[in-house]
Amino acid sequence: MMTVPSAANLMCQPFAGGLSDRLGRRAMLIPSTFLFAVACLISSISPSLWVFAIAMICYGVGQSIESPSANAYVSDLTPRDQRAVALAIHRTFGDIGLVVGSPLLGFIADGYGIPWALLVNAGIVVIPGLVFLVLGKEIARQAQPQAASAARR
Repeated sequence: MMTVPSAANLMCQPFAGGLSDRLGRRAMLIPSTFLFAVACLISSISPSLWVFAIAMICYGVGQSIESPSANAYVSDLTPRDQRAVALAIHRTFGDIGLVVGSPLLGFIADGYGIPWALLVNAGIVVIPGLVFLVLGKEIARQAQPQAASAARR
């Protein structure tokens, strides 16, 4: 079952970048963040293997959309000469989240059960998603007309 998210990610990944370019980074980041949270919620209460499989598919689809959209959002925000550093910092904070989050959720799972760890994980994902929903601005569309006009010159 742990291969299902990777398979869903692999199948959706080729389309994620194009969708992010066409619809906008924010339009892709918000739904994918909430899809992550829904996947955690569903997996925490899944009454059967099939429901858990659906949750894992949702997780993989959300992951395939979020990652390239977030990278593109960071790139859109950053001046060209600082993009490598900005993306490295973005990646570093994601890695810190993995290093700190995994043991933390493991302790919660040991103490209170796996469903509680998944619920906490959903909360950890939803909070920044809500902040981004309120404060995040679509910036890719603003940058595209400038890029198009520069390409015409």
